[in-house]
Amino acid sequence: MDHTRESRGAPRGGRPGSSSPATESDDSGRPGALAAWGPRVCAKLVDTLVVAVPSFLCYFLGELFLDAGAWISTVVSMIGWLWVIYEMGTTGQSVGKRRMDIRLVGELTGRPVGFGRAVVYEVAQILDALPLGVGYLWPLIDKKRQTFSDKMLHTLAVRA
Repeated sequence: MDHTRESRGAPRGGRPGSSSPATESDDSGRPGALAAWGPRVCAKLVDTLVVAVPSFLCYFLGELFLDAGAWISTVVSMIGWLWVIYEMGTTGQSVGKRRMDIRLVGELTGRPVGFGRAVVYEVAQILDALPLGVGYLWPLIDKKRQTFSDKMLHTLAVRA
């Protein structure tokens, strides 16, 4: 049996079973279409809030009652980000991406990227912030709507 890219799942960022990859003109909102920039930004903000709010509360309460707010907050933040990354790597959707109905997939497989690659993806987003956040703005002009970290790791953000 021929195990081509199409027989393993979605071709090059398209939805499973589709015969063509997602393209810049594919704004239909259907599953597999490239995700727009706005929902990606909103998803990142939601993910940040999901981690930051409990972390802040733990810092405040930890300082108030235990004089250990910084340590507690750091542990809560690390656990929160690991959970967000785990979800994104295994399902393609973090909390924010799920709320915004988008998914992070491998460009060649159309499947979630896995935990290890999701960790590298989050770290690589530092490059998106340098210089002056240009990498985060790059999807506005890029044919595949990819950030710098998407290009490095061969990932796509698609409609779920």
